Amino acid sequence: MMTDSATDFFNHLRHKLENLASSSILKRQGDLACINANF
Repeated sequence: MMTDSATDFFNHLRHKLENLASSSILKRQGDLACINANF
């Protein structure tokens, strides 16, 4: 059984990773939209 602090730490890491993934996906979609607008 993990301690509460370890659980909080892993939850914190997971949220950071999810935020990074979603922001990079949004950025990639924005780049594609810019490319499409140029054509």
